Amino acid sequence: MNQHTRQPKGSAEKSDLTEFSEAEQQLAELLTIQQAVQSIAEKLKGMIEQAIKKTVPMA
Repeated sequence: MNQHTRQPKGSAEKSDLTEFSEAEQQLAELLTIQQAVQSIAEKLKGMIEQAIKKTVPMA
C-alpha cells in the first residue's frame, strides 16, 4: 500500500491527540475504500467466471 505523508497546514500548532485522531480517521477511510474495492473485485471475479462457463464449453 502506498503511504503518502502529508503535512497539514499549521500542523506545528496541533496537539499530538488531534494529529492521532486525524490519522485514525484517514485509516478508517482507507479501510472502508479497501473493503469496497475488495467487494467489487469479488463480484467481478464471479461475473468473469460465469461468462467463461457460458462461452468455454469444457471449462
